[in-house]
Amino acid sequence: MYWILCAILCVQPGISAPDDADAHRRAVARASDLMRTGSVDWNSTLVTRPTRATPSSRAQTATPVLEETAQAEDPETRLHALEALADSNGIEHLDRFLRALTDPVPEIRDLAAGFLARQDAGQVFDQFMNLLARGGAEGLARLDVAIPLLRAGFEPRLLQVLSTPDESPARKRIAAYCLGRMNSVAAVPALAECAWNADEPIALACVTALLEVRDPVVIRRLVDLAAHTLPSVRKAAVDGLIDVGGPEALAALGQLALTPSDNEDAAREAVLALGAMKMEAAIPLLIEVMRKNVAARRSAVQALRQLTGDDAGDLPSDWQDWYERRLKAAQSNNEQSQESPYEVEYMK
Repeated sequence: MYWILCAILCVQPGISAPDDADAHRRAVARASDLMRTGSVDWNSTLVTRPTRATPSSRAQTATPVLEETAQAEDPETRLHALEALADSNGIEHLDRFLRALTDPVPEIRDLAAGFLARQDAGQVFDQFMNLLARGGAEGLARLDVAIPLLRAGFEPRLLQVLSTPDESPARKRIAAYCLGRMNSVAAVPALAECAWNADEPIALACVTALLEVRDPVVIRRLVDLAAHTLPSVRKAAVDGLIDVGGPEALAALGQLALTPSDNEDAAREAVLALGAMKMEAAIPLLIEVMRKNVAARRSAVQALRQLTGDDAGDLPSDWQDWYERRLKAAQSNNEQSQESPYEVEYMK
């Protein structure tokens, strides 16, 4: 039946190119009529009264055409195709309507939102999760732009997935990713707790999601995770603090580097992160680390050399003298560069 429909819809006099907007509109109109009236006996020489079609017969006839034309470049064609799909009220079209939430045409976005609002919320959520699980990275890429728009309805359900012990690892990773894309501050505690999971991919997904949430509350969680037993998770947390940057992240890394603990690797990684932040304020912190955390002293010297491009030796006192000379030189340069008001006015 499908090939008969395609032949009737597309192989007509005057329709030479499949991407022609008028051809798409005519195809949508015919497919929409078929969705409403049912199947037609195309083999009959006389057109008789159409019979009512079952949902399965419609799916074999008009749906493939509408699915294709819903992706047309012409906005009117997309709108008509989605209207016909919405009339069929089939949850199997969910991915089309999710992607339509970000369509540049307001009427299409409103149509998609209205369709989704009419569906059972639990069914939509389950179908959404199944779509992402089946589609893998490609499925995430297709629906990625729509995820932030689903926060109001999906955030509580995603949090439940994250906190349910017997949920599959794949669903937990998807939940973490979506909460991060939604910039869910409410999910920060659950993401941080789940990041201590022994399953490394889940833990990494949660740390990555935390980094998507741009809120100062994340810094404290990343500091805790910088002492994780899994090296990959620990590195992701420290790299995240470097990426966040700023005085708060600097102070948090300094605290981690200054505190001697059983996890010497965590302290060393925090010290090296201080050097990688390329901030002048990291220099006195690293000198203090040399004094107070002997186990991390060698890493602190390495970070100072990387940060300053200089080498004052291996002792904290030598670096302190070097830093004081640096401050005095900077102050002197500033004084020399200052100009009198008369000179400034004259130069104008």
